[in-house]
Parts: sequence; C-alpha cells; structure tokens
Amino acid sequence: MNNKDQSLQGLFVEKGIVRKEVDVHKEGFGNFYLKPNGVFCLTKDGKGIVRSMNDFKLDSTIEYATQSGPMLLINGDYHNKLIKRSLNLHIGNGVGILPNGNVLFAMSKERVNFYDLAILFRQK
Repeated sequence: MNNKDQSLQGLFVEKGIVRKEVDVHKEGFGNFYLKPNGVFCLTKDGKGIVRSMNDFKLDSTIEYATQSGPMLLINGDYHNKLIKRSLNLHIGNGVGILPNGNVLFAMSKERVNFYDLAILFRQK
C-alpha cells in the first residue's frame, strides 16, 4: 500500500529487511483502516501466507511482506463490515492462498465493492 505521495503505508519487508513498520493505528481515513487489515508475506522458502494484522508475527523466515486492508475473509467468513451491494466501488485487488498452497492474486478491471471481491476468494 502507498499513500497519495507514494510513501509506504503499513508494513513493507523487502529481502528480509523491514522498510516500513506495521501500522497499528486504530483509526484513520480510507479502506486501509477498516480493521482487521491483513498482511501478505512470502517466506524464505517461498511459502505464501495471509494473516490478519492482529495474528501476524514478524520473524526471520519472512522474506517479503506487505500490509493492506481490509481482510476480505476471516477464517473463511466475510469480514463483518463488508456490505452486499455497497456503492463504495473501486478497482480492487486481493491476494489469497489456495488449498494447494499456491498464491492467487486478483485484480478487477472494473469498479467493484469489497463484498463482491471477497466472493471470488471464498469460492472453492
């Protein structure tokens, strides 16, 4: 995630080096602050992990990580703040881990709400 001035927003780890610390602010403007937000990381052995910011622990196995928000799914359920048919529409993107461990990145070509984007990641 980046701010409008292109500065980093939230955790960013590159080649095992923390370039920006976790943003733990409870409140702020924008989708980033719709808690819980999430952290996507790749371990040194190439394993992808998606965790709630609340459940994420930075350790020496993390090679790359980025914090974003909000979590679309939490333990397989929709984030309780996502609204079906919401008019809060944006070009959206997300990341998830498939049952076989592969990482799935998705980006909409048109404006979409978070609930509809979450449907994609909940499909089995």
